[in-house]
Order: sequence, then C-alpha cells, then structure tokens
Amino acid sequence: VLGLTSADTGLVLLPMMSVTALFSVLGGQLLARTGRFRLVALGGFLVSLPGVYLYGTMGPQTPVWLFCLYQAIVGVGLGPLMSVFITAIQNAVAPAELGVATSTVSFARLLGQTFSITVIGTCMQGIFARDIDGCLTADVLALLPQYMRDNLHKPNVLVDPAFAEQLRADLVARYGVRGEAAYAALTGCFRGALAEGLAVGFFVGAGVATACMLVALLLKDTPPGRAAPPSSDPAPSAATAVILQPVGPQPATAA
Repeated sequence: VLGLTSADTGLVLLPMMSVTALFSVLGGQLLARTGRFRLVALGGFLVSLPGVYLYGTMGPQTPVWLFCLYQAIVGVGLGPLMSVFITAIQNAVAPAELGVATSTVSFARLLGQTFSITVIGTCMQGIFARDIDGCLTADVLALLPQYMRDNLHKPNVLVDPAFAEQLRADLVARYGVRGEAAYAALTGCFRGALAEGLAVGFFVGAGVATACMLVALLLKDTPPGRAAPPSSDPAPSAATAVILQPVGPQPATAA
C-alpha cells in the first residue's frame, strides 16, 4: 500500500520487533516478581488493541513514521502477552506435566495463527475484489492486456516489480499517453482497494483480540515458583519393604 521496497519494508518492521522483544523481557520480570497474570494480560491487551484499531485507519497516504508509531504501540502490548499465557499454564501444572503443557500452548498458538490468517485473508480478499471492480472504469479495463485482466483480483500481483514494470511498458508501447494514464489509474485503484481490504482485516483482528481480552479475565494469579503438589503415589510401608540379605559366608569382623 505504501509502495515500499522489500528492504525498506524490513526496516519499517524493526520498531515492532524490537519493542516486542524488550517488553516481553520486562513483562516476564513483572510476572516473576508479582505473579499477577490477569493484570499483565489485561494491560497488554489494553495497550495493543488501540494500535491494531489504528492500523485499520491507514491508507495509501499514511506517512511511514506514523506506521512505525502504530507498530511501537502494538509491540508494547504484545510483548508481555508473548510470555504471560505460557508462564501461567506452566505455573498451574505439576512439574512432571510442564512439557505437555508447554507444547499444548505452542500448538494452540500456531493453530490460532493459522485460523486467524485464513479468516482475515478471506475478508481482505473479498473487500479488495469488490473495491477493484467498482473503481476501474470500462475505458481502463478495455486497455488492460488479457494477462492483467486474468489477475485483476489478486492483491499481490502489482507488488512484483518485474510484473508491474512489464505491464507499464506494454500499456505505454500500445497506447502511449493513454496507456500511461491507464496504468496510473490501475495502480491507484489497487492501492486504495488493498488499503480498504487490510483495514477490514485489521478491524476483524481487533474484534477477535477484544474477545480474547474478555477470556483473559478468567486467568488466576498463581505465584511463580510455588511448591510442586505432593505425589499421588503412596510410599512403601514397612510391611511391604523387602530387605535383601547377603548370600554366602560373611567376612569375619575384627574384634
């Protein structure tokens, strides 16, 4: 949407990555000192949710610095959330079940990521297709080559610099100034439709995160490092203990 290169996109993502890592450590330290899982989780949601909603307000004209600021806001809240749930489940089970509990949380997290990406991607694709059809005029569509009309509903088609440059060269070679104007109209419609689709996707994600925040109210504060529960296996009694006696002659002991 912002028209950045791959290298610039990686640099723009650095604020959220670095802030998330920093506040994940700080959140872990807060959990270790207080054991207030519910408070830390709610604080993370309350900070990150406004940032996600602000994502939905972005458009093609959004400056890069403002996008970085939104990422930093999300990172401040996301950092503590990275550790609070796995720490909570680890402190709620016996030491012998730590491996099972940790792997279950990791699996549930991956499953949720896959499901959310599918749902948000479907919503974004539907909004993008609707907006691109309503934005392009019949005159512009008539100038587009067949390979572009076949890929008209693919949001990532113009992200490829080689594809975009080839399309522009074909339009200019065939129609001159009209082709240049058609390419400008096409890219403008693509960026606007993609921004609208991403906005809807972010709002859907923010709604799901709000529901997760309500579920976080069920978290119980468990002091970390508590003693392990006693084992349920009964200790062997004296009546059942077997004392092994050595077999064979015993060495004489000195008087």
